Amino acid sequence: MDVILTIFGWLFFGVGGIASIIGGLWLLGLAFGAGILWGLGYLFVPFVSLFFIVSHWQEAKKPFLLQLGGGIVAFLGILLIGVSAPDQVPFGLGEPDDDWAYYEDETDEVYAWESEDDANGIEQLKPREEWTPPQPSNRLDDRRRAPLPSSVDFDDATKLLGEKVRVVKVSGNRFEGRLDRVDDGSIEVVMYSGAGRMNVTISAHDIDRIELIDR
Repeated sequence: MDVILTIFGWLFFGVGGIASIIGGLWLLGLAFGAGILWGLGYLFVPFVSLFFIVSHWQEAKKPFLLQLGGGIVAFLGILLIGVSAPDQVPFGLGEPDDDWAYYEDETDEVYAWESEDDANGIEQLKPREEWTPPQPSNRLDDRRRAPLPSSVDFDDATKLLGEKVRVVKVSGNRFEGRLDRVDDGSIEVVMYSGAGRMNVTISAHDIDRIELIDR
């Protein structure tokens, strides 16, 4: 359902935005058609555009309604995107590059998937009853690495970069996945679900702690 809402959100945003731009350019053309002073005032002087629309309502009605309607549709699209994507973060729908996925929310429900080819040879994701995170092939021999901390705050998040972690937010919500990026004000966790890959960006001030998932 989240994927469908996101698709419709971007569709509404794109169509509404294009309609609004067309309406705005149409109004600007009418203003310059009425005179160069009208056109310049429409562009640079506050409230002249509104006065022009009111005083030339018969000509400006259609482009004005097109611009207004497009803006409303685009705004609805933004709302749909915000509702469907956690923390209003856009995510791609690409194929997962690992054969694991894990997500745990505040209700402590755990979801895990594994990949399996169906009868047509198409890779599908199915629920896995007993699941253990696989060892990435690019990980160094544990004996050659210094022990990793079991839990860090945001300031030490880089110590767990590339590891599978559990991010506990101040609100109590939890996200589990691979710690993919750490910058000055946020981190990015890569998670996978039946819908595909999800990149979740979490602000530093929302983070209570970051826990390492047992290897």
